[in-house]
Amino acid sequence: MKRILFCLLLLTTAPTLAKTPCDGIWQQPLAQGSALLKKTPIKGLPARPKVYDLMRSGNWSIVWAEFPDAEPGGYFIRDGRFVEVWGGVAAGDTAADLAKWAARQGKDMPKPLAACFGWYVAEGRDTSPPAWPSPFSR
Repeated sequence: MKRILFCLLLLTTAPTLAKTPCDGIWQQPLAQGSALLKKTPIKGLPARPKVYDLMRSGNWSIVWAEFPDAEPGGYFIRDGRFVEVWGGVAAGDTAADLAKWAARQGKDMPKPLAACFGWYVAEGRDTSPPAWPSPFSR
């Protein structure tokens, strides 16, 4: 009986053990990411993005999107203004390296968002499914 209770306890607590640096930051409603991209002026981008993940912390957002005729990427937006875009792969970069890159995008970049970005690019987008299939995983 004790073994059964232990197994049940382990099964009910297992999801809480699978923490990521993105818990509470990513997998926000995709409609919010689409709306943010539509109202943020970004030169040269078409109007119909396919948003597949949204990360938010403080006044910063990273909208992961794919546009027709453009590479998929993470669009860094602060207070409704476009800051930078990340695209491509992180060949050999660690999550810590990528988090440092993200932190350099602005003095007020929240550390949890930078850490989430680093983990997501280095390994997270392949281990935890976003709301839509990631074009990086194709």
